[in-house]
Amino acid sequence: MKKIVTYILMSVFLTACVNDIDELERAESQTIRMSAVIGNPIVATKTKSVSEAVPWRGETPSESVPLEVKLLMSLESGLYSATPTSSNFLPCHTSITYTNSSPQDPENVTYQGISGKPKYPTTIDAEGNPSKVYCSGLYPKEGWNITESAGQSIANISIDGAQDVMYAPEIMGDYQQNLPSQTYGHLLSWIKVNVCCINQAATEVWGNVEKVWITSNQTLHINLDTEDVSGGATDKDFLIHDSVIPLETIVSSVGSIFCVPATSYTLKIKVSNVNEPKEITIAPPGGATCFLPGKVYILEVYFNTTGTESICSLVSWDYQDEDLKLN
Repeated sequence: MKKIVTYILMSVFLTACVNDIDELERAESQTIRMSAVIGNPIVATKTKSVSEAVPWRGETPSESVPLEVKLLMSLESGLYSATPTSSNFLPCHTSITYTNSSPQDPENVTYQGISGKPKYPTTIDAEGNPSKVYCSGLYPKEGWNITESAGQSIANISIDGAQDVMYAPEIMGDYQQNLPSQTYGHLLSWIKVNVCCINQAATEVWGNVEKVWITSNQTLHINLDTEDVSGGATDKDFLIHDSVIPLETIVSSVGSIFCVPATSYTLKIKVSNVNEPKEITIAPPGGATCFLPGKVYILEVYFNTTGTESICSLVSWDYQDEDLKLN
């Protein structure tokens, strides 16, 4: 009789352990785990000799090169309200530091006024499927303003010409199928400017380069529902060079800038022997109608002796190309 009771107790104990393990696994599966990669990475590593715009480089985050982003989570596609409407902290605006490309707990997440880890809802939707969680991402993690209109969220950020800007389109997951990896892509066009005189006589006509500006849009908008990217209504002269360098018969770099993609830009170069800055319209190469995000464009301005025109040569470089003429 004692043996029978012992067996019964052991069976109950083992069943309880299995149930505990099931509950633990179920709880772990409900925790939202995140990962990230770079969709169009910049892999060049050459040393820069002049002041440059500085992109986030590489394909995946690492301990030495972490990726800090603004993370948006919602229970509705395209609508990223910051006010939680459920007990699992969703929706929310937060930040996360990625240190590798494998799914990880958002341990470095800082919530707005709440604590804990986000979990998937365990409810069922009207179609009998697990309730979904939607997620978008923005880089850098600071400087964004998110507004709402007609059931859509718009992310807005001011462009300073030096800060790389990336966006991870919306992904979807639930407690049965974790969110896929976020893929961040560069949103701005990278314009690099080189100057050169075609002969020695031209150097005497123009003198030294003193300042260089590019006129570009100062605001970027992203519709988090449609994923459309656009510029604001106001342009700005961005100063990309502010020191005296001689115009020579060899090509010299005068800096670079991140610009909101546009159909054209205006370059202004102030040289010492001419009172007014020289203005040059920059059109995309190859007959393209617009500059593209995630691309590098090299603008080479050649000065001749006439003093009336400049010859521009624009070369498009893919981010995968390691020779970005950084020197």
